[in-house]
Amino acid sequence: DVKNHFAFEEKLMDKYKFFAIIPHKMEHQRILNELLQLQTRLDDRKLIKDYLKNTFIPWLENHVNTMDTVTAGFFKMVNATI
Repeated sequence: DVKNHFAFEEKLMDKYKFFAIIPHKMEHQRILNELLQLQTRLDDRKLIKDYLKNTFIPWLENHVNTMDTVTAGFFKMVNATI
């Protein structure tokens, strides 16, 4: 689901030529790499819980409040001019 969501966002960023596409995509790739590494440790419930609670959820909240908010504002501005 995360991979599909990021791909959808990145498709829109490509389509509308978002000015900060590279750092945004790099953040997506970084977190996907972490999730892929975590996938190899699904038997370690404590590790999964700790990662989600202490890393993923805080990252997601920050990402939405910063990068995604700027991206959404850009899309809104671009759509207003189309």
